[in-house]
Amino acid sequence: MSSAYYSTEGIVIKKTLYNEHDFLVRMLTRDFGKMEVLARGARKPASKLNQHLDFLDLVEFSFVKNGGLPIIYDAFAKNKRIFDFKSFGIAGKVAKTLDLLTPYEDADKNYYSLVKNYFTQKNFDENTSTDFIRTIFSHEGYGKSLEKSFLPNDVKESIMNLWPASMN
Repeated sequence: MSSAYYSTEGIVIKKTLYNEHDFLVRMLTRDFGKMEVLARGARKPASKLNQHLDFLDLVEFSFVKNGGLPIIYDAFAKNKRIFDFKSFGIAGKVAKTLDLLTPYEDADKNYYSLVKNYFTQKNFDENTSTDFIRTIFSHEGYGKSLEKSFLPNDVKESIMNLWPASMN
């Protein structure tokens, strides 16, 4: 199978340890939707990738697909986020909610633009974040109330645990 090379912009919504020297990075991308990519060797101290793949960074990156997991071979953080503790917690809840709601490899540039605008703002608080999540629900066709949405019950329950009493 031949390899295909791609470049796009994305937001890191999850980063987990993978093997001895790697990270598995979940990105919400402009051109490919939500996807997981492998950052080989990114845990090594001399890695050029690790500093550009932090949680909620806006990243321009290149990857190769050759049958298995796509592999990042170049990345540049366009917007490094510095959070205070409260803002980080709220942004983390939003990222987890997006991860639950967003299907893999379903590119929607309007959806991506909404998410990018949210994560590049200066301040995060509970009210603007709740309003943003409601906007995402509405954009995805679920309505603005979680209780009346058509989400699967396990996803609905997970979101209710993240946003108790905020989404009704």
